[in-house]
Amino acid sequence: MVFMGTGNFLLKLASQAGLPLPGLLGVVFLVQAAFGVGLLLVMKPDLAAAGQGIPIAVAGGLFLGTAVTFLLLAFGQPEAKTGVTVALLNTNFALVTILGAVFLQETLTAKQLAGLIVVLAGVFLLI
Repeated sequence: MVFMGTGNFLLKLASQAGLPLPGLLGVVFLVQAAFGVGLLLVMKPDLAAAGQGIPIAVAGGLFLGTAVTFLLLAFGQPEAKTGVTVALLNTNFALVTILGAVFLQETLTAKQLAGLIVVLAGVFLLI
C-alpha cells in the first residue's frame, strides 16, 4: 500500500511538474523493465519449465501497461482528483475475484463477499 500510494502520488507530481505523457510513460516502463530484469537475474528461474506461463505473463504485462497508460492520462488532467482516480483503478480486485470464480472455481466466504461489497460501496461513495 505504501509503495503503490507513494508511487502514484509521485507520478501525479511529475505530471503536474510538466513532464509530458510520453516522457512519463517512458520513465515508468524503463524502470519497471529494469527492475524486472534485475529480479530475473537475481532469482534465475528455470524459464523452460514455465511453459505456457510465459505468454500468459506477457499478456498480463500488456494489460497492466495499458492500465498504467490510462492512469497516467488521468493524472495529466488538471481537474483529476488523485485519490479518486487511484481508488477507481484499484477496484480491479473485484474483476480479479469474479474471473477467479469463473475460470479457477475459487469461492468466497460470506465474510469475504461482505468485505468486497463494503469496499466497492465505499469507492462508489467517493465518486
